[in-house]
Amino acid sequence: MKRWLLPMMLAVLTVGVYVERDSLRSFLLGRGPHIPAEIMREEQARLRFRGLVEGDAQARVLEAARIRERRLADVAFQADVGVALGREMQAWRRQWEKGEERAQRLAGQGLTEAEMERQVREALLDEAWLERQMAATTEVSETELQAAYVARREALRLPQVQRVAHLFLAQSGPQAKDRGPEIRQLHQRLLAGEDWAALVLAHSEDARTKRQAGDLGWVGAARAPEAFTKAAQGLKPGQMSAPVKTALGWHLIRVQKRQETRLPTLAEVREELAALLQDEKRQAALGRMARER
Repeated sequence: MKRWLLPMMLAVLTVGVYVERDSLRSFLLGRGPHIPAEIMREEQARLRFRGLVEGDAQARVLEAARIRERRLADVAFQADVGVALGREMQAWRRQWEKGEERAQRLAGQGLTEAEMERQVREALLDEAWLERQMAATTEVSETELQAAYVARREALRLPQVQRVAHLFLAQSGPQAKDRGPEIRQLHQRLLAGEDWAALVLAHSEDARTKRQAGDLGWVGAARAPEAFTKAAQGLKPGQMSAPVKTALGWHLIRVQKRQETRLPTLAEVREELAALLQDEKRQAALGRMARER
């Protein structure tokens, strides 16, 4: 199930446990009871767990419930969600190591496993119905894509990156042994002409890269500690740094290649930009649909 929709569908599942359909309809029309605080707390916890912004949890529950009402009213709608249902239920069962823990959780919600499966099926049907409704409204035209590329070029700018290798000695924590003398000795040996790849293989403590001559691949500011990035940016391709200390330990850095910051072509960012525009359209369509009575 999609990341943007699952919390909202689960919110409908939770509402369904507490509120009968007639009560739900009254609630949606503004004449029914408030959503219980317990449901709001659970929805907020789900959003936090999934790394989403909580926002107004009650609004999310309301949006999901309105979509459920519209889907139920669409008597012509049919969808086969059997495969997805099996996958979702399998993932749900894996949350508990023991069956009795799962049973206790269900009992606390006033559900049987069969009822839980039915609720998940309903949520999947909501998602299928919603995707079908939004299919036409989320298409991105070539004109829209080109306009978005022009408007967002600076936001899409590619940062400077370096293809770097390092020889690494670990040192973490204030009580750790000072590896400074060791790294300086290795630095002098390299300056004297010893082979970089051989010394990296023999002495580097980065097990992932030591057999590839310390190659870290393309590294930008977002991927490395500040001191590491600053030292690498001060080197020309082919140059080696003096010993560099970071929170991880000591590094000797070697820059192999560099790509300066630049604006990408539309072809390079077409898929990423199209996905972004499609998601924005989906969110807007979802909001409109949820507000409709």
